[in-house]
Amino acid sequence: MTVILTGPRRSGKTTLLRVATTSWMKRGLSFGGILSPAVGPPGDVSGYDILDLKTGETGSFLRKDGCPDWEKAGRFSIMPGAVAAASEILLRVPPGEPVVMDEAGPLELQGRGLWPAAALLLSAPSKPLLIVIRDGLLARFRLIPGLERAAVVSAGDPDAIAEISKRLFP
Repeated sequence: MTVILTGPRRSGKTTLLRVATTSWMKRGLSFGGILSPAVGPPGDVSGYDILDLKTGETGSFLRKDGCPDWEKAGRFSIMPGAVAAASEILLRVPPGEPVVMDEAGPLELQGRGLWPAAALLLSAPSKPLLIVIRDGLLARFRLIPGLERAAVVSAGDPDAIAEISKRLFP
């Protein structure tokens, strides 16, 4: 089962997932993956971190002010080693446990960034996947095998957490 959580930029997708994952932990449910919380105040985001949902550890992921030779993801620079670290977190989730991937963007549409890990997860039917995709990119991602039939949940839906929960934890 694959679920796509979608919404516009800065619409609360990661915040919604923080609430959902906190609820799942309190219920004793097993899952893993990553969230990408913003660094800095709203309106002045300087980057994004990686939050490992299994361990609670965080690491730097994207920064506005990176070295000129770092790979770019939009207006941000990818911290060296960050994609490998995030991919390892995604792929080490045990079979049968849902995997949360926040988020897939233009880089992943090019088959780069976290996409190699996401493609492996999509081909592993024993790992339910929740993938965050901005609404402006959704139509293009839906053309990818494995995502064309994924359930889509809007971050703006008041029942979004319940809908995601029932699909990932039947």
